[in-house]
Amino acid sequence: MNKRLEALSLDGLDSYVQHINKNPDELEELFSLVLIGVTEFFRNFEAFEQLRSILKDILANKAEDGGIRIWSVGCATGEEPYSLAMLICDILPPDSPLNIQIFATDIDDKALAVARKGIYSPQATESIPQDMAQRYFDKVKEGYQIKKNIRQFVLFSRHDVSADPPFVKQNMIICRNLMIYFNNNLQRDTLKTFHYALKEQGVLFLGKSESVSVLPDLFTPLDSKNKIFRRTEGSPMYAMDYGRFRRKQNVQNEEKSEKVLPPGFSLLDNAKESLFNYYEHPFVVVNENHQIQEIKGSLRLYMEMTEGKADVNLIKMVNPELTMELRALLTKLKKTNKPQESKIVRFSLFEQYHFVRIRALPMLFEMHNTRYYMVIFEKIQTDLHYFNFEKDFSLKEIQDLRIQELEQELAASREHIQTFTEELETSNEELQSLNEELQSANEELKSANEELETGNEELQSANEELHTANAELRAVNLELIEKEQQLIEYQKQLQKSERLYQTITANFPNGTVGVIDNHMILEFISGKGLASYSEPDRDRLVGQVSYALNPEESERKKLKMLFEDAFQGHEGEAELFYQGQAVKVFATPLYFAEDGKKVDKVMYLSQDVSDYYYALQQVKESEERFRMLADTAPIMIWMEDKNRRNIYQSKGWWQFTGSTPDDNYGEGWLQFIHPDDRERVNQTFQEAFDKREPFSEEYRLRRADDTYHWILDNGKPRHNEQGDFLGYIGGCIDIHEQKELEKKKDEFMNLASHELKTPLTSAKAYINLATRQLQSGGNAEVVNYLEKANKSVEKLNHLISELLDISRIELGKINPKRNNSILTN
Repeated sequence: MNKRLEALSLDGLDSYVQHINKNPDELEELFSLVLIGVTEFFRNFEAFEQLRSILKDILANKAEDGGIRIWSVGCATGEEPYSLAMLICDILPPDSPLNIQIFATDIDDKALAVARKGIYSPQATESIPQDMAQRYFDKVKEGYQIKKNIRQFVLFSRHDVSADPPFVKQNMIICRNLMIYFNNNLQRDTLKTFHYALKEQGVLFLGKSESVSVLPDLFTPLDSKNKIFRRTEGSPMYAMDYGRFRRKQNVQNEEKSEKVLPPGFSLLDNAKESLFNYYEHPFVVVNENHQIQEIKGSLRLYMEMTEGKADVNLIKMVNPELTMELRALLTKLKKTNKPQESKIVRFSLFEQYHFVRIRALPMLFEMHNTRYYMVIFEKIQTDLHYFNFEKDFSLKEIQDLRIQELEQELAASREHIQTFTEELETSNEELQSLNEELQSANEELKSANEELETGNEELQSANEELHTANAELRAVNLELIEKEQQLIEYQKQLQKSERLYQTITANFPNGTVGVIDNHMILEFISGKGLASYSEPDRDRLVGQVSYALNPEESERKKLKMLFEDAFQGHEGEAELFYQGQAVKVFATPLYFAEDGKKVDKVMYLSQDVSDYYYALQQVKESEERFRMLADTAPIMIWMEDKNRRNIYQSKGWWQFTGSTPDDNYGEGWLQFIHPDDRERVNQTFQEAFDKREPFSEEYRLRRADDTYHWILDNGKPRHNEQGDFLGYIGGCIDIHEQKELEKKKDEFMNLASHELKTPLTSAKAYINLATRQLQSGGNAEVVNYLEKANKSVEKLNHLISELLDISRIELGKINPKRNNSILTN
């Protein structure tokens, strides 16, 4: 209520009532605020896992009749019934013929609307196992929606478990964290309803903080920890109050509908239930103090609420004209424990006369060691003309009737007075004996009181002092409690920090962490560098002089100087050798005093760097060897990174070009290439880089004397062990002399071929002339020699032609032509 007042900025209930009169929908807002709709999927997941095994047994036993019915009470926005449906689908095979019906009920229409849609936010689905979320949810714009094959199992309906008839023949009822808001009476009624609604061997699943302790005979625990119970077989002596259920508005439909006998009802039970439902007279059930416990029917004709503090005492609420009769009737009933009946009593209400007979009956059974009584009001119907007797009777007849009525009332009053007199006499006798006992006790109390008065004065003065001291102690105690809570919190934080510190120091890689005091005594040591030490040996290290642990005198001096410098407030580091291993030690001063001026402790970190130094030395030696080879090699070596930036050139390049490293950085080396070759070389390099392929290129490079020499440049891509491209490495060779020699060779071959060809042609012509003349003269032997000489000249001519062909190829003067031909044997 206060929340709504604050939300509406109202100052009191009167203004809130006015707001409700103007805005009737406010009652719905107030009602929804009263409802507690806190729920989630698979709430207390351990309990649902235990329920899984129980569901397996239920589903296995239901294979014969082919159906299972489950009632989810107080379902709110539907997370619990959907969790149950997903659990069942997880257990059953996809082609199972079982008919699954889950009735999910609540009194909050807005929550039921959300449940029917089955759409939930990502935060609401976090408690669902990932595999189930993937199988049973679809991603939608608003979040995640339950799949249709799950939603079709669940029927959502508005239902008040305290007033509406229950769903019957259920195999399981799930009602979690609802009954914790009920009082004991409503819990009893609800458990009776659940017992009635469940089949034999039915299962009840309650919340973590709920139990069946108010009616333990109705259910047997299956899993007390997870609040899973089974319906007790048989019919316990707890009659369910059917009268509290609301009757349907449509009476005609109700009369026409077929009424099914509840399971386990005998014919006698049916008769009792029929008699109960057809009994027209209203009645109340009261306890021994006349407090009303149950009401059936309308009693507004006989009872009313009186002004003042609310009281449900029947004697105080009944019509004043019936009070005396009712009081006498209940007195007789309690005295005899037998049914009592009054005479017909006339009373008036709103200026009309009514007649009633009151019956008082003892209940057959006591409940919880309490006796209960039933009071029935039987309305007596009279003819209408009776109320018009003044017109039909004479005055004397009316007076006689009135006298007779008064005599009956007087006789009843005398009987009531006689009953009260007997009760008073009995009470007086009891009071007399009690009075005598009180008088004797009073005399004893007087003597004791005198003693107490004396002691009381002393106690009074002492009490005032104690009261003052107690107030002081209470204030101190509250302060101590607060400090104790702070101390506990500090201890938790300290323990957490200590565990973190120990974990970090114990896992310090390849070294140790230590703390020393101002006497150089080791107070703490930890780290993976102690792996070679046994536990006792580690313990013996604490308490020794820290720098004295190193066996070498020179190293001890280094360590001592490092620690002494740290105690002067200076951080430092030192490299030394311990048992043949290279160790690097870092020292840091620690200040614990509030002024922060004096160094109290020194923390050091020592780490074995032998592998690092060895690897560093290897790298240095490798680099030195490479530079030595590169600088002394007869070629110019270069390196570029993966972005084609020049990162290294040997001394040979700098000497050849007369340049410095800064001149060649990046793409600066291209300036030393002949302008006619520069674009071609740059394109060759770029294509090779893009394809990550080796390349070879000849170009002219400018020397330190500004002349150009031909060089041969070979490049190859570089990769690391993982295959990643790092750039290129290459070497340049001066081939200028080779180029000059080839040029001279070509010139010589051209000249030689010409000089040889001319006399050879003349010799061949002369030999041909001589041969023809000798053939005509008949000198066969000379002709034979000339023919042999001619063949030798032809062979020499062929060799010269081949020599000329080689020269032409090198000069680029021969253009070969392609000819298609078939080669055969």
